[in-house]
Amino acid sequence: MEAARNHLIVTRDLILKGTIEPVLGRLSDHLRNYERPMLTLLDATATWLQIDATQELPKVSVALRRILLAHEYVDMSGDPHMQAMNATGVGRRYRIVMASLPGLLLVGGLKTLPNARHGFLVLEEPSVESAGGDTEGVAEAVKDLPYLLVNEDLIEAYYAV
Repeated sequence: MEAARNHLIVTRDLILKGTIEPVLGRLSDHLRNYERPMLTLLDATATWLQIDATQELPKVSVALRRILLAHEYVDMSGDPHMQAMNATGVGRRYRIVMASLPGLLLVGGLKTLPNARHGFLVLEEPSVESAGGDTEGVAEAVKDLPYLLVNEDLIEAYYAV
């Protein structure tokens, strides 16, 4: 039986799909309030972007400050938290240039998370504008997701489109 992989974490070098343990509520709440430097995922699939290799890992820890993008796979129609987050609709669209992964451009509606200890922004209806290289794997991993959590500390620039 394959383990449920409920979380997607993207760093400059890795795409991780697994289950964050322990998780305190929704992923957005967990990331903004987490006080430890490392985040642990269980039963993870790791894709190494630079060598295009995949590996199954029973347990992996990743530095919170290195997380570029994150997503929690949930049924948005039955989740009151996600419904409330999307109640106002997609705001003004922005293009985001990520500092840690050259060539990765994201476009979507930006929302901030209130009272965030760590600066993760919500990017609604994201699309990826990729310049090739290591960004192709990221583009495939986040394709068709309703939202992404973007680490504000790793944004080089963003502007309205």
